[in-house]
Amino acid sequence: GYESVTGTSFATPFVTGSAALLMQWGIVDGRDPFLFGEKVKAYFIRGARPLPGITQYPNPEIGYGALCVSDSLPV
Repeated sequence: GYESVTGTSFATPFVTGSAALLMQWGIVDGRDPFLFGEKVKAYFIRGARPLPGITQYPNPEIGYGALCVSDSLPV
């Protein structure tokens, strides 16, 4: 079955995989060969989707919103 879970232990694999995809897009595919940690963070913040009912960002409990890799990539 399925169960809804929260917390950093579940967020970490999603962020790590997303960072790997972003680094492939930037470094391996040559779109941003100087992609480093702070730039990855900036891309993710830019692409974060707001969550319903949250008006303050960064929010002390949920940060900048929901991670969205496709919205994080420059157009």
